[in-house]
Amino acid sequence: MDYNKQAEDFLFSCNVSFEALKAIPQLAPNWSKDGKHGTHYSITLSKYAEPFKRTDWKEKGFIIKQGRPTKEIQFNFWNSLHAKEQSEHGKSDKPRAYDVLAGIYTQIESFEDFCSNFDYDEDSRTAERTFKEVQELNAKLETIFNEEELAKLQEIN
Repeated sequence: MDYNKQAEDFLFSCNVSFEALKAIPQLAPNWSKDGKHGTHYSITLSKYAEPFKRTDWKEKGFIIKQGRPTKEIQFNFWNSLHAKEQSEHGKSDKPRAYDVLAGIYTQIESFEDFCSNFDYDEDSRTAERTFKEVQELNAKLETIFNEEELAKLQEIN
């Protein structure tokens, strides 16, 4: 299965464009205990009212030729350490839609469940900050995707 195509088809069906820009400055994520992390990107998802046509997209990413988005969200994303190491050898580490969307929306009932599911200590301030970031991202995603779309988003893997 072409996982990136699965993510691109999902975004296309939802009338959402995807953009990943390298963040400046490069900041470490809350969860980075040893300072090791991938490249920091700013991700923008833009929702459009008009249905997309395949001619509205470019080969490397989704760029709309006309119109303005009705909703737009931005959030931080860190690519994998492997991708960062590959970029040091001349290969692009820019995240694809799949890299970002796979597992991005996680419904979590409580802080305790979050710690249990992701192996965090409940007494950790880092865990608490990370949990709050996950909640904030979920809230943003819920503004751009409806319930049916969020269910499909969770199927991208």
